[in-house]
Amino acid sequence: MATEVRAEATASKTVTTIRRWRRTDQATERWWPWGIIPLLGLLLLLLFAVAIFAPVSVESDVARQAEARLKEAGYSWVEVAADGQRVIVRGTSPTPVAEATLAALTKTTECETTFGRHQCPTDVSVDVQFAPTPPPVPAVVPSVRAHAFEFERFSGRVVLRGEVPNEETRRRLVAAARREFSDVVDELRITNEHPKGPYDEASKGALQIVAFLVSGKAGYAGQRLGVNGVVAEGRRGDVERILAGLGADNQGSVTLLEERQATECDEAFAGRLSRSKIQFATASAVVRQGSMPLLEALAEIARKCPVTLQIEGHTDDVGTDESNEMLSRNRAASVRRILNDLGIEDDRLVALGFGERRPIASNSTRIGKAKNRRIEIKIRR
Repeated sequence: MATEVRAEATASKTVTTIRRWRRTDQATERWWPWGIIPLLGLLLLLLFAVAIFAPVSVESDVARQAEARLKEAGYSWVEVAADGQRVIVRGTSPTPVAEATLAALTKTTECETTFGRHQCPTDVSVDVQFAPTPPPVPAVVPSVRAHAFEFERFSGRVVLRGEVPNEETRRRLVAAARREFSDVVDELRITNEHPKGPYDEASKGALQIVAFLVSGKAGYAGQRLGVNGVVAEGRRGDVERILAGLGADNQGSVTLLEERQATECDEAFAGRLSRSKIQFATASAVVRQGSMPLLEALAEIARKCPVTLQIEGHTDDVGTDESNEMLSRNRAASVRRILNDLGIEDDRLVALGFGERRPIASNSTRIGKAKNRRIEIKIRR
């Protein structure tokens, strides 16, 4: 749109009119500092972070320094937390302590501020419990006493029985036995007590001795190691050297028969029992009085063969297997008691019952049945 300017002439002067063109179809824009807005956002974010995280950092620093100061003073059990300018001291003291002392010490904590190092905590809360340290439990000292063991060999088997001071010793003995023998039975009992005497040397020597035995046992009672059994031919001197190595004070009784002597003992028992039998009441384990002279003769042979004896009971096939085995076992036990009464050591006598399993004659005849009903005594091997 154009604006018309008119020129008019007057008497006194001439007025000149200048015409100008201006566009009116465009809007006029005002200037605004839009680039400052992102900067303002960053500033606000920075102020927000400072407001949130700066107090946390200051509180953590105050708590750390206050706890360090208290621990330097000897209160190693304290735990310190901070909430603004308030500090909380907690913990369990083994000795009584004054809360005022802890509070005063905590308030001396300084930290860095804009204006230099100044006291940080203005409010201290103390929550301390007292729990005295219990007196130390006195150490349990294992008692010391004599330990007894017995290593026995028979029927190709080695049985370890008796006492060992600890599990380590038990494992060592069992491992050593299994290196030497194929069939080992572990019946050792751990005492957790100290043994008297040369226990380790005696147990090692006992295993070495058993290796030279055909049958028998090496036993240790307190401080002495003794041997009773049948030794392989020519090996008696080896057993005696092992015992001598323990010293005279640690050597117990030694009763050894060589295989030849043991065979003679077996023949003596068999010969005496072949001439007469031990008689029992019918279907009973009661020994008839008429058999006492025979039992006294058997006891005399046992005295000349001072090793472990095996008393075996046998029956015919009349009755059940179970009843026959029980009867044979009870009859062997009766003979064992009588021999013991006649002076044969109880630990030298072993009673076994085999029922009808080992006949020596036919059970189809009365004579055969009578032969099968018997007691046998022999060296335990």
